[in-house]
Amino acid sequence: MELAVLFLLALARNALAEKPSLQSSLMIQDRILERQHDGSMEVRHDGSTLLRHEFHRSDPSVPVNALSAAEAVASLSAPAPPAPAQLNASSSREVPFAEVHALNRVGEPAHHASEDGHDAAHSHDGYKTLLLFFVTLFVCVCFLVLLERYCPALPYTAFVFVLGFLVTVWHKNATGGAGDWKSFMRSLELWESINPHLLLYAFLPPLLFAEVMKINVQLVKSCFWQCFTIACPGVILGTGLAGTLAKYCLPYDWDWPICLTLGAMLSATDPVAVVALFNTLGVSPRLTMLVSGESLLNDGAAIVVFNLTLKAALNVNMDGSFMVEFLLRMLVVSPIVGALIGYLSVAIIAKCSSEKYHHDAIIQVIITIACAYLSFFLAESEFRGSGVLGVITAGFVLACYAWPLYASMEVIHTVWETIEVIGNTMIFFLAGVLFSATIFDKWGTIGGADFGWLLLLYFLLTLARSTVLGVLYLPLNQMGQEISTSEAVAMVWSGLRGAVSLALAIMVDEEQGISKKMGARIMFHAGGMAALSLLVNATTAGPLLFKLGLAKNDDARQARIDKLKDYLVAQAKKERDELLSKSEYQGVDQETLTVMMPMLKPHEPKTNDLVGTDAADAYRETFLQAVKTTYWHAIEEGIVPRRSKPARILLNSVDEGLNYTKETLKDWECLSTHFANPSRCVAFLVRYKMKPEAQQCYSALTFLIAHEHARKELPTLFPAGKAIEEMVDNESKEECAQAEKVLAAIPADVVTHVKTEMLARKLITSNMSEVHSLQHKGIVSPSDAAKLEHGLHHALINIMSKVMSDYNTSSESAASPAPAASAASPAP
Repeated sequence: MELAVLFLLALARNALAEKPSLQSSLMIQDRILERQHDGSMEVRHDGSTLLRHEFHRSDPSVPVNALSAAEAVASLSAPAPPAPAQLNASSSREVPFAEVHALNRVGEPAHHASEDGHDAAHSHDGYKTLLLFFVTLFVCVCFLVLLERYCPALPYTAFVFVLGFLVTVWHKNATGGAGDWKSFMRSLELWESINPHLLLYAFLPPLLFAEVMKINVQLVKSCFWQCFTIACPGVILGTGLAGTLAKYCLPYDWDWPICLTLGAMLSATDPVAVVALFNTLGVSPRLTMLVSGESLLNDGAAIVVFNLTLKAALNVNMDGSFMVEFLLRMLVVSPIVGALIGYLSVAIIAKCSSEKYHHDAIIQVIITIACAYLSFFLAESEFRGSGVLGVITAGFVLACYAWPLYASMEVIHTVWETIEVIGNTMIFFLAGVLFSATIFDKWGTIGGADFGWLLLLYFLLTLARSTVLGVLYLPLNQMGQEISTSEAVAMVWSGLRGAVSLALAIMVDEEQGISKKMGARIMFHAGGMAALSLLVNATTAGPLLFKLGLAKNDDARQARIDKLKDYLVAQAKKERDELLSKSEYQGVDQETLTVMMPMLKPHEPKTNDLVGTDAADAYRETFLQAVKTTYWHAIEEGIVPRRSKPARILLNSVDEGLNYTKETLKDWECLSTHFANPSRCVAFLVRYKMKPEAQQCYSALTFLIAHEHARKELPTLFPAGKAIEEMVDNESKEECAQAEKVLAAIPADVVTHVKTEMLARKLITSNMSEVHSLQHKGIVSPSDAAKLEHGLHHALINIMSKVMSDYNTSSESAASPAPAASAASPAP
């Protein structure tokens, strides 16, 4: 039917000889292309034929049907645009609309050049986006080498932002010649026009997921409600304050919905530069968790508030049913989707955890990457909820259950740290590019006075964030450990803006219902706030932390470093003496060796003992870290099954025990509280169930081994003085006594079986390591190594099958009722 109508209209137009001009045809085609991109029409392609399927016009004064038919006819018969040098009345060659407007980037028609009288199509140059991507990574990591060595105080992300700004300045002022690299400039143009949804979908999921996946679960439990309060009620309050400032302080006469939209996008924080500095300076893990946890949660809250305020700005009808459905999708459906994806990922990672096949580590890495993107995409796009909440939930599930399951911790850490560096590099480079492009492209709209208003807004928003934390200060201290005034100041100063704010600003700028002038100013202020927070807050955060006394620079830790240096010197001298006794090192010039290794020169070792509560705290902290390292070795050596509950609770007990190092060692108390929790859901997912007595036996035996090792090794590596060493040693022995009581209450046959199983696992894992060693030495070929490992894999599987069989037999015995006593039986 549509084809018939279009055909008749074409005949009528030809008959009346009303042929439109080339310029008007191209304007109509561009309008069609824009409508196709924003979803207001759908296009079907059949060879070179283009048919309009549906079209909606925002202008109510133009009849939809008449406009659709007229534009469709123009689209079918418009001539192709020749090159600029040949654009004249004689350009009459007809080409299909699909060829004229083949898309090479979102929302931009293709370019056609003419050479020797022929049109050369250059529409497929989207591949040039790769050029900027890899050039940016190459240049930025080269500067990262210099920053880490010669200017560690300058945040990497701030430098990348400035670089992006300068590159755009170069691009806008390039007039040809040696400084005009056409392919690079074209690549930069493609990135400047990036779709904001693509920006969020491409870079936000892995950055959020990487942050959540390495989160300290035990700290989350103690700080969650504080983070939630700052992120959710805090975002609402912050949005209101920022919107009020935009309404009454900025001279743009915006209405309330658009002011609140700006407030919502500026409420999303991205403290990646500050958190990296926190880790470098040794800021307390709790404060780091408060800052990063707030950021993770307030991104989701800010996007939810942004969606509501933007709909209000566009006069979308939001009745009660809409609000209920909207909030359910955002706050209920999205976390459920993320949790399901997370648990499914844990199940697959668990399958690749214990048997040590060749590709297990690679499979696990791919699963984590896919989990990040799928949880975001399904929650955001398919279920129309919050992708941020989806990916945060999925990442938290993996943080809780996946770490003991990874076949190679080093691979997971390396891959995800690489992803973080790549994502942050591109995000902050694009932030600089887009901010600079907004200034150059919208200079008529953006004037010199706007820079003054930007500085005022930055100052006022800093005061607004201080007000939010001040209002919430008392409730926050009632929800958990007290937040000191110094910590509150650090949290205020850590409220940087980044990728989320910029992406939301681009969405507003491209929104059809928002004027171009308004969109340009919103984009300018969002980019300007990101720039100022990076260049001011991030660069001054280090000195501020030292001034507030939040950076670890105490005498106890410095003394610990001195003690460790003494230990390393002693080890170096011992190894030197051993090597000099061998024939291959006879004749070594020892004076030159001493010059090359200054630590070998005679010196007086530092003998001062550590004193004070901070010294005891530091010693207990180091003691627990040594215990945790022993747990990891036990897991990697197969002594503790990766899939088992003891592997998880042993590691979690140390993380929880670190919260009490100022008092005493409490890791056994933290460990024993997990015995009562059956964790049947997780056991089902990882396909590994164990009797409760066996779980306690595995946990107690490994606890005793780890504490004995720490008591033996730590005084040698970290001599803290006799008083502190004896105090912590006695605390450890008291905890071990409690573990031995639990072990004594377990049936002897269970203890014997567990010890036998631990030894069998260790021997099998050692055999696998020996096979790998022989392969690396070239003695065994990869194919022969695979054959040797095949039998070892089956031995591990048989152990797991036996454990599952014993568990099922035990469960059936417990479920079956005991035989009833005969009525005639004599009474005892």
